Amino acid sequence: MIMLHQNRRYILKSAACACCLTISKPAFMATALATEDTSRTTTLPTALELGSSNMTSIGDSVWVAQIAPTTWLYSVTHPINEFVYPANGLVILAPDGAIMIDTGWTSQHSSTLTDWIEKSFKIRISLAIATHFHDDRTGEIDALRHRNIRSVSHPLTSAYTKQRGYKVPDPLRDFGTQPFKINDQCELFFTGPGHTAGNIVAWLPHEQTLFGGCFIKSSTSTDLGNLSDASVSEWTSSPKNLTSHYPNRRMVIPGHGSLKGDHIRKTYALLETHKQIR
Repeated sequence: MIMLHQNRRYILKSAACACCLTISKPAFMATALATEDTSRTTTLPTALELGSSNMTSIGDSVWVAQIAPTTWLYSVTHPINEFVYPANGLVILAPDGAIMIDTGWTSQHSSTLTDWIEKSFKIRISLAIATHFHDDRTGEIDALRHRNIRSVSHPLTSAYTKQRGYKVPDPLRDFGTQPFKINDQCELFFTGPGHTAGNIVAWLPHEQTLFGGCFIKSSTSTDLGNLSDASVSEWTSSPKNLTSHYPNRRMVIPGHGSLKGDHIRKTYALLETHKQIR
């Protein structure tokens, strides 16, 4: 257990992880969003959709929704080329500090979330977890470090970020093929290679909630997205490892897009389609 401390087949070549879909008609309508400031609808996604249709805006391009007693979903958006992409993450509240699953693309994202947590719940973020090394998951590690917030990841993710000159999360050195327990509310699991070599998922046992990150595609995705760092042949078999470890899932959260639908089944289907095309 880790100790928490207060202190078209659209593939992008950039570090940003637009792990979304072939661009088509936007699936998310601004009228479905409950915002505090209607001027912020300019940052609504134009590819895929926010994680939930009842999210509340807490700042420009940042939305939140409570999905369990101690768990909040957040969605952040970021422009890449002519499109605006959404990305999902989690905030898990605990007495000794909150855990953030993934960091968002920009310092604005992490600062908005950090300030909101401190103001709303009177606690600080104790730990940030990067589920893989692309910018939508590790983009603001440095901003969190300035607030004395530690970021961690699978050792393979740390190695890739260092190799490519990205912001490097601390490696969880004892993290192998077995689940890695953060605390009683969260454990991490390395499924095997897929979207990237070191992608991991987070399991919240009390909520029976699985955060799949970009290893799991949204039910509304139309392809596997960014494959520049993927191992598709291994990805095809990795979901079986995941579902056998966590058979009793109440909720599955993809890295991008709506929580609605069967995301694991859709991921299998997209992998099968990709295999047939090749």
